[in-house]
Amino acid sequence: MNVLYVGTPTWGWSKGLWPHKGTVSTKTWAGKTFKYYQVSKSARTTGPKIGTFVHENGHMLCGFPDLYPTATGFTTNVVGNFSVMSSASASYPSNPPPYDPYLRIGSGWLTPTDITDLPNTTQSLIANDPASVCLFTDTNSTGEEFLIEAVEKNGVNTNMPGEGILIWHIDESGSNTDNTGTFLEYVVQADGRSDLLNGTNKGGRSDFFCADSNRTSFSDNTSPSANWDNGSSSYIDINSVSAIGSTMTFNRGTGGSVVAVAQKNSIARGNEDITCSKGKLELSVPQTGIWKLSIFSPDGRLVSIRSLGLNAGYAVIPENLANGVYIAKLTGCGTSLVGRFLSR
Repeated sequence: MNVLYVGTPTWGWSKGLWPHKGTVSTKTWAGKTFKYYQVSKSARTTGPKIGTFVHENGHMLCGFPDLYPTATGFTTNVVGNFSVMSSASASYPSNPPPYDPYLRIGSGWLTPTDITDLPNTTQSLIANDPASVCLFTDTNSTGEEFLIEAVEKNGVNTNMPGEGILIWHIDESGSNTDNTGTFLEYVVQADGRSDLLNGTNKGGRSDFFCADSNRTSFSDNTSPSANWDNGSSSYIDINSVSAIGSTMTFNRGTGGSVVAVAQKNSIARGNEDITCSKGKLELSVPQTGIWKLSIFSPDGRLVSIRSLGLNAGYAVIPENLANGVYIAKLTGCGTSLVGRFLSR
């Protein structure tokens, strides 16, 4: 049930008609049965407002969490005006920015394009299309991921802090309402200044990646860094971000670095997780078990995939590869090893 009123509540935070979503014992009224309700103001002296209404219905209908700090003494807002479930509902009550991609995906409104295993590919995003989202996940299954969307300042995104490619960092072990040490969602600010974290602002134009501002790359070696919350490498390697437009593109690079050169028949031994020689691939695995080996070609095509029963230590796997740079990804036993190698 939606309960709407005109005016401004005066009793203070969480009292009286303060906007909120709540639960009551099951009620039947006018032939309709309900259990959940939301209370929000529908207008101010300057006309109808929808920000709070959309925010509270996000709670009531979809179970969306608040994305702003609510705990006593906790004031860090790392989503700011980028989502109606954060401060955007109050900052822009007439036309707030929409629900963010993590919430849209969780509600089943879209299936993102998973680029985790698509190195060396160019990805296109349609600006302001709620279903046009790319996903990059942590293969170690820690609940972390990056979501990538394209924004232009028009329509429902008129009041977004800026425009360009917007990258979200998701950590499902975190919270935006309380100080848990990690955040459920936060905006990766392209300028690397951490203004949201420091409370300097609620978002700005320089937080977006785009060629117009020469902020065109995002990896483990950039600022901001693409490392996961525990400091480990993500290998996402976004580069060549296009200019702002109705369609925007970026390159999903290979990530990591060249760890070995395959030449003649020698095997480069060392501390690398993945090394190689011509016709051979040498793998170092930390634990005995079933491992999945995926090898990608220089243009991003999946060349080989197989399941291997490997003992801890080194194993040599025959691979006949043409000349070029390849990406080897070894996944199993709760971990993932990624490395590039040059075959020549």
